[in-house]
Amino acid sequence: EELREGYEVVASRRTQEGWRPRALPEAIATLFPELFETDSQIKKACRRKFVFVNSKAANCSTEVGSCSDVVILSRVTNRDLSGGIVNGSTQPNIEVIFQDDHLAVVVKPQGISTVGKGGNVTNLLSLVLEPTRASVELSKGALHSPKPVHRLDRLTGGLLAVAKTSAAMTKLASSFANREVEKKYVALVHGLIGEEEGKFDTPVD
Repeated sequence: EELREGYEVVASRRTQEGWRPRALPEAIATLFPELFETDSQIKKACRRKFVFVNSKAANCSTEVGSCSDVVILSRVTNRDLSGGIVNGSTQPNIEVIFQDDHLAVVVKPQGISTVGKGGNVTNLLSLVLEPTRASVELSKGALHSPKPVHRLDRLTGGLLAVAKTSAAMTKLASSFANREVEKKYVALVHGLIGEEEGKFDTPVD
């Protein structure tokens, strides 16, 4: 079936070969843990035909087997479509600068936390990044969901390195821990600064 007018794709996943067949609600909870907080939300999405399996509208009784394409839809609202929807709420746009099968670099907007309760960058990564296709031998296993390797303060916007695989997480975490990664910060200020160089010991907002 074609995508219905007034709807957009929020996220999609393909089950692996050898995946144990299971009912759609259980499959959604396994494939999309970042999208739904409760089982009732999952069942509601199924009843409203917000879930497609192998290009067909599915319901709670649909069985999802191996090598199946599962797509989650959402109604298009009157908003900037550059943002994402999680649990029906508008979320900041996460720009992807680079990605491959092991890692990604995204832009964290100012005013949103890297991790933590509520809306944060980590919860949105699965919506904007492609799943890894790296072999188990090279990747040492795909992460359950993409994970930031470091953090940026909530009021700081900038580039954020993200791992998709266990191998990438290990390597990148080691590089940050050993200070092999160079960080640069840019501040926009107003007024006159007397010295060309100096040190600030007070918090900067």
